[in-house]
Amino acid sequence: MNAREMFEEQRYKRNEENEEIIYLQRFGSGYFRITFDLSKEEIAIDTNMENVIESDLLQAIIKQAKELGWLEEEQKQETNLEHYFEYLSTIKMCDFALIDGRVTQCSGTGCSECDFNGDCIEGKFRWLKQPYKKLPYKLSQFEFDLLNAYKNSGMRQCISNYGTLLEMYGKGHFKGIDTSTPIHEILDNCKVV
Repeated sequence: MNAREMFEEQRYKRNEENEEIIYLQRFGSGYFRITFDLSKEEIAIDTNMENVIESDLLQAIIKQAKELGWLEEEQKQETNLEHYFEYLSTIKMCDFALIDGRVTQCSGTGCSECDFNGDCIEGKFRWLKQPYKKLPYKLSQFEFDLLNAYKNSGMRQCISNYGTLLEMYGKGHFKGIDTSTPIHEILDNCKVV
């Protein structure tokens, strides 16, 4: 669930204006407003009620900050062995090859085509210990141009923050891309096919 959905589940209304994302909930004459200032990378909470932030609201605030790229999640770097473990556990060590960073069957692959280039056993063990590197996102020229148009909107956003892009995602565009990945990160790490 993305931040917008988390806030909406708690009956907050979202508004974007002047490089700010604002979530507002009214309670009769009371209100609770959370403002994400994109230019200063600050979060302001304004209310005329008791200033209590419950767990669900705190999780939504943290999620929005992560989607904006303001918080880094600490993650252990996954190795190639961990990433491909399920596939590799079904075959023999000699039955896989690596072509342009992609795992494939060894049979039918010439040694000169393989990234291990004849250094099969030692090369495979070295590669299995290395951190897994995500292959570049694959975008069509249309998807690339569309994301590029949103990149310069003045807000560091992701697909899930734009209704139009989210609708395109629902129709099958941006395959294999997490909608909470910042647009600049997608564009910096993509290949147009």
